[in-house]
Amino acid sequence: MSNSDGDFTVRRFTIIFCCLLNVVGSRLHAQRLGLHTNVKGYEFGTTITAGLYKSYVSSYLCLRKLAATPIFHPKNEHALYSWLLLRTLAPRYIVLQGTLYPTATLSSYLETFHPKTYQRFEWKGWNCLHSLSGETEEPGAVSLLVGNVAYLGYRETLADGRKRLRQSGSGMAGLLFSGGQFHILDNIRINDWWWQAELVMTGLLNEKNVRKIQWNFRLGIKNHSNMFVQDVMMLSVFRDQTDWRVRHWSFSKNAVFRYEMFMPLRRDFRQGRFFSRQMLLYGKKFPFVLWNRRMAVRLAGGMLAEIIRSYNHEQRRFQPGRELRIIYLIQPGVEF
Repeated sequence: MSNSDGDFTVRRFTIIFCCLLNVVGSRLHAQRLGLHTNVKGYEFGTTITAGLYKSYVSSYLCLRKLAATPIFHPKNEHALYSWLLLRTLAPRYIVLQGTLYPTATLSSYLETFHPKTYQRFEWKGWNCLHSLSGETEEPGAVSLLVGNVAYLGYRETLADGRKRLRQSGSGMAGLLFSGGQFHILDNIRINDWWWQAELVMTGLLNEKNVRKIQWNFRLGIKNHSNMFVQDVMMLSVFRDQTDWRVRHWSFSKNAVFRYEMFMPLRRDFRQGRFFSRQMLLYGKKFPFVLWNRRMAVRLAGGMLAEIIRSYNHEQRRFQPGRELRIIYLIQPGVEF
């Protein structure tokens, strides 16, 4: 077998491997471990989430002694978002969270320190490892939120016909401060002490055998210490919805949508830099039942456009000028 045939086999294997990782990641993302307790009259809780795209540990503490927070049962998404938004006006909780993005960490680490290994994931100019993690700007972060935490749930029918509220999710809304030491620029990890301040509304509701909703809405600014990275104003919208009852085509139901817009705080109109980063991702889910278990196949794709300084591996430095870089995103998956 020739070297070219061998390289093609390796590339084909790595591409299939990345797609399988993506499928497994969809399953891992649902693995959560939570603890809620009362410490001398103050509510305290911790959540650990393991995921291929995002893993995090989150702890919250109620700032005031109060009775147990009631469980809210939203009739629809509009009622859910409105209820959370109104509660940002009177913050009662403080939340500390550490976040890690595993696929982005691996992709940037390989291209930065082991470029030959990273190139094995490439085929015809397209790198599947970068495609899976191309929307992440940092390997990890530490965040502090001052706002409100809400317990979300659904009405469960008991054996005797009575109904009760059962918690199956939570939401957060308020002012979020985040920071970190590293930034990912052109998939290269660089030292960059950064911080950001933003208004955020995020959460997850998982109503068994009925629906699952995950959302993350953000608006704020981000400051960088490294001269190669622009200070920006950012807007981020993410919504992931699964409805096991819906079988017909719908643009909003059984769909995932993500949009990110980063605009430089100091724009240079002469060079046409109206944005530094834009990302759009949309996908559809197709629910089905297999072996009496509800599942859904997800097909998602999109595009990431960045105006950045490209990295020269031979010279091991970034180019002085900025250029437009476009990355096509492919993110299939299976949900259980």
